Amino acid sequence: MLPATFIGDSNTESSPTTPAQDSSCARFESKGVTRGGSNRRVTGPEAAVQLSACWRNLGSIVTVITLLGLAPPFAQTARAQSQPLSASVAAEDEIRSATMRFYVALNSALRGDLDPLSALWSHRPDVSNLSAVGGRAAGWNEVYADFQNIARFYPGGRIAPRDIIVVAGKDMGYSVCIETGQLRSPAGPMVSFNQRATNIFRLEDGKWKMIHHHADAGFIGSQAATR
Repeated sequence: MLPATFIGDSNTESSPTTPAQDSSCARFESKGVTRGGSNRRVTGPEAAVQLSACWRNLGSIVTVITLLGLAPPFAQTARAQSQPLSASVAAEDEIRSATMRFYVALNSALRGDLDPLSALWSHRPDVSNLSAVGGRAAGWNEVYADFQNIARFYPGGRIAPRDIIVVAGKDMGYSVCIETGQLRSPAGPMVSFNQRATNIFRLEDGKWKMIHHHADAGFIGSQAATR
């Protein structure tokens, strides 16, 4: 056994140092505290300062360890939140693009070519069209026939969307807009119009297909033009 370490003057009863007393922060004995390996007695205030510094260092280490432990979950949460947001923005852009393609295809139909409309629309039996001229078409065959009638009754002219608002979900989305333009009426003259419209799309085999179109039954701000 190693000899006991004695602290203080020769008239002071000493006690051996134990592992619990010999720490990196300070060493305590019944009459005072010593610093390092010297025999100089550390005063009470000095001991308090050293002990406080030790606890501060220990607290800093615990804080760093805790933050390092929390960093991976925070990073995973941030990635999980950003992925749905990015997917939603991409879907909105695709639905906006599909909306613009619909009106290009609709103008093509007014000139007699319905192939672009056929390519854009879903051909499933649950599709529907409520056009501004009235009536209700359900199922692809009726929807296709409805656009054929529109092209026959209102040849020529143009339709364009403005003030488009898009909402996108995982596999469904829609756009609302104002349809504006000119169509030749059955009576002969061109008619200018502005009307509200809703377009609904569904994701089918990785592509946004149109499944519903609805426009106001009446024209807003109609104005007859020259023949």
